[in-house]
Amino acid sequence: MLREELQSRSFLEVLALVFGFALLGLGAEWGFWRATHAARLRAEHAPLEPVARPLRTTGVRFGFSLAGVAVFAAGSIGAFLALDWPPVLKSIVLAYLLAALASRVTLLVSRLLLEPRIRRQDAAGYRLLSMPDEAAAFWHLRISVFAAWLAFGWATCEVLDELGFSDDAQSLVAFTLDLGLFLIAIEALWRRPRLAAASTSQTGHRRREALDWLLTVYLVLIWLMWVLGLWGFLALRSSRYCCRSPSRR
Repeated sequence: MLREELQSRSFLEVLALVFGFALLGLGAEWGFWRATHAARLRAEHAPLEPVARPLRTTGVRFGFSLAGVAVFAAGSIGAFLALDWPPVLKSIVLAYLLAALASRVTLLVSRLLLEPRIRRQDAAGYRLLSMPDEAAAFWHLRISVFAAWLAFGWATCEVLDELGFSDDAQSLVAFTLDLGLFLIAIEALWRRPRLAAASTSQTGHRRREALDWLLTVYLVLIWLMWVLGLWGFLALRSSRYCCRSPSRR
């Protein structure tokens, strides 16, 4: 039955379906932002006391952003589910659309906390986490990449499981995905923005370097325990990604 369902669909056709419905969702979200542009400006610039204005602006941005993500979900996942698809093809495309939605939600939360794009002089005042502009942009990018890799890695393992790949094949893919997460974390650790005081002081530089090495060793140990299945709830058959039991195959 699985072969019959997929024989009529090539890999490129499945990929085109994923991108097509994702673009449909983005188009619907773009239309939402265009339609609500005036309303957003009025809500953000409503007369308020100076102390309450940043909180009001953050709340307005979060509300409209959350509505935009909902429109994206309706335009991509909702439109896809409205049509009749073969079960296996439906599971594959839906897994990646859900991964795209999870990435969008993470971007929303990260942008709310970090406000990485400064559009006006007082925008930094609306940043919920107090940090320099460079640091905010740095962490927003790393959080986005980490979340996207994690979400699409989960979707890939779901697809491999659905297609009936062997445990060894799933373990190899899961290992590669785990390694990617580890490398993203290591890169963020060593390239994170330096504090001005630590950069100019020789003692501060040495302490920072020692801390970087300690955190690197810590991350390596966590990754090894994760991969080898030696750490409590992370002790899964192959990886945190591919966690279905053989009975569900």
